[in-house]
Amino acid sequence: QKKSCFVDFLMESIPELQHSINEAKNAKKQTYELDIEFYDLFQKLSYNFPKTVEQLEADGKALEEYRDATNQRSFLHAAACRDDFALLERLLERKFDVLLPDRHSLLPIHLTYHESIFKLLLSKNESAQLQYLTEQGYNLLHVCCQRGFRGSDVLQRLCDSGIDVNGAAPDGHLPLSLACCCGTVRFLLKHGARVDLLNDQLVEAALLSNMRYCAAWELLPHIAHLDWFGKIAHRYLPWMVGSQNRDFFSCSNEQELTEHEDIRRILFDSLYKHSRQQASELFTTVCHRAIVCCSRWFLDYDYDLNYDFADDMGYTPLLGLVSYMEVPNSDIIERLLRKSINVNAVNDRKQTALILFADRFRSAQWYGHTVETARLLVNRGVNIDAQDENGNTALHLAFGGEHWELVTLLIESNASLSLKNSAGKVACEMAPAFSQSLYGFMRKL
Repeated sequence: QKKSCFVDFLMESIPELQHSINEAKNAKKQTYELDIEFYDLFQKLSYNFPKTVEQLEADGKALEEYRDATNQRSFLHAAACRDDFALLERLLERKFDVLLPDRHSLLPIHLTYHESIFKLLLSKNESAQLQYLTEQGYNLLHVCCQRGFRGSDVLQRLCDSGIDVNGAAPDGHLPLSLACCCGTVRFLLKHGARVDLLNDQLVEAALLSNMRYCAAWELLPHIAHLDWFGKIAHRYLPWMVGSQNRDFFSCSNEQELTEHEDIRRILFDSLYKHSRQQASELFTTVCHRAIVCCSRWFLDYDYDLNYDFADDMGYTPLLGLVSYMEVPNSDIIERLLRKSINVNAVNDRKQTALILFADRFRSAQWYGHTVETARLLVNRGVNIDAQDENGNTALHLAFGGEHWELVTLLIESNASLSLKNSAGKVACEMAPAFSQSLYGFMRKL
């Protein structure tokens, strides 16, 4: 207790000592911990500005000196980024400097997507902000385009201020090559942005950095038939598919690919010409993710793909098609089975296409499949008695799911009734007890 009182006495006598202690403590903290502390203070400022300011400034540290650890952003940056208009006004009333950059040389005005906040910030030292360049040499229009700012009134104001809509940054980028949102692309094209100033390096760099799908489709009709586009056209399809499943792809790119048939053919042809392996890999991917439109287009264009290309889990296109269905795909399976493919390929769980189909037969019927799909596989030469990692055959799974039409087809196709799985069960023992008894009775007739 005496020691604590002595420390308190020292703090009161030497205020600088408290600052040194705080710095020493902060030096030991992780970046994320400092960020949490900063944004906790930011929330307190937003909820109770006068009281929080009083507490913060009581420590002898000016409000502008508080920064997050990751990006060295001020409270003004945070207010702009988080669209806190009320807090932004209060900070500006305290003469916060709008020209103080963060670690990446971005000003608060660079971080907002709201016109009202943008206009408020720009009204403070407007000429200086219009002349300001980031460490990359980007002006305010460059940054707005790069970050996807869509406010047409603000973009118009920047153009009216004299910023060149075709002005190049030191790295060669133009507002149009940086534009990552369709609204921004439309604005620029409407206001004189020159497509002829673009090239493959600029567009490819944008595609690989932060371009959104909507921006790509806004720009593609203007560049798809230019001579240089062929150098980068192969990049688009893998980028459009990315890590998306069918649901997301149907919202992002399916409609545009369907409507722009000429561009679609260019993108598919370019990928195949660039790399047969990459095209084969993408075909496997879209089959496994139920992106059936792309699966059909690949088959429509009849490329010489490796139709047995397997992904990291061993899924070939056929295995992918029978394992994951969200929309009807029986026509794709039929077309694929006409090709010279290995119908006995297995995934990492030793499942063949027939085993996967039997395992998912109930849901497959929701999407138009019948036992005829299994018949196609059998007629194509699938090993009817293949066993998965648990020793189950397709017949085991058909019995287990009580899919009697499928059971009948498999037995008629000479599926073994005597094979046992890892649990020591033959196929008919996979059915519920009553069904087992009924099956045994029927077998004796």
